[in-house]
Amino acid sequence: MKKETIVVATTANDRYFQGLCVTVLSSIVSTDPEYRLSFRIFDTGISVSNKQLLSRLCGELDPSADLHFLTITENHFTGLVTD
Repeated sequence: MKKETIVVATTANDRYFQGLCVTVLSSIVSTDPEYRLSFRIFDTGISVSNKQLLSRLCGELDPSADLHFLTITENHFTGLVTD
């Protein structure tokens, strides 16, 4: 049984998908198997096929790892003061 959960939060779109894969998959292979990994990915434009690919690869390496895609759009920043 896994002890604790490590939450990894990151953001990506299709342009940075390769880096996202490296982050997720290297986290899985380098983390002590006693720990459970939970990924929160702020999706700013990841295609369905890329999400499916990452989900499949993640499941093959560690079926207990969670992968959650949270869609972020420009609307989330409406009214945000930046100065």
